[in-house]
Amino acid sequence: MATLADLFSLLLTFFILLLSFSTMDIIKFRALAKSLQDALGTTSYSSEGIFDHTSNPIDFETVAYNSNVNMDLQGTAQQQIVVKEVKENEALAQDISKVVAEAGLQDTVTVKASSRGVLMQVQGQVFFGNGNADLKEQSAPFLDEIARIILASPYHVAIEGHTDDSPIHTRQFPSNWELSTARAISTLRYMVDKAGVDPKRLSSAGFADTRPLVPNDTVEHQRQNRRVEFVIFKDERDPL
Repeated sequence: MATLADLFSLLLTFFILLLSFSTMDIIKFRALAKSLQDALGTTSYSSEGIFDHTSNPIDFETVAYNSNVNMDLQGTAQQQIVVKEVKENEALAQDISKVVAEAGLQDTVTVKASSRGVLMQVQGQVFFGNGNADLKEQSAPFLDEIARIILASPYHVAIEGHTDDSPIHTRQFPSNWELSTARAISTLRYMVDKAGVDPKRLSSAGFADTRPLVPNDTVEHQRQNRRVEFVIFKDERDPL
C-alpha cells in the first residue's frame, strides 16, 4: 500500500508539473467547458462544444482562428468609422472656415476639427454688447450662413456661452451664470426662430467663467474668454 501510495503521489506530481509548463488557450478551454456542461446537462444554453449535438468533434483551431479574426475585424471597422468621422469633421470645418473668411471674422472666430466634432469659438463682441444678451444686428448674416451649413448636414449643435471673471450683478443678470446662459439661449432662439433649424438638433448651456481659454490676467485675455462656442457633432443615437 505504501509503494502504491508513493506511485500515485509521483504521478500526481508529474501531471501538476505538466500543467504548470503548459499554456492555457482560453478559447479552447471555454469551448471544452461548454461541451462538458452540455454533456452533463448542467446548462440549458446551446453553444460550441466538443460534439455540438453531432458525432463530429469540433475543430478547436478553427474556433480560435475565427474568434481572433472577428476581433480583428471589429477593431478595424471601429478604426474606419473614427477615420471617416474625422475626415467628415475636417470637411465641415473647411466649409465653416470659408464662411468665416467671407464674413471677415478670421481674427475673432476659431474653427477646429476633431473626432468629437467641429468646435467653432466666436468671441463675444461679435454677437453681443458688454453686459447684455441681445444679439447684434450685424451678427445675423453670419448666423444665417452657419444655419445653412447645419441644415444641409446631419449634424447636431450644442451652443455654449462663456464669460470672463469680471463680476456682474444686475436685476437681469445676478451673476455670470445667468449672462452666459442667456447668451447661449439667445443664439439658439435665433437659429430656431429666424434660421429655421429644427430645435431637436440644438441644445444650449452656460458655463460662466469656469472654462477659460487663457488666464483672466489681462484685458486681451478676458476678451478671448468672453465667447460663444458651437460644438457641431453627430448624435450617436441617430443611425447616420
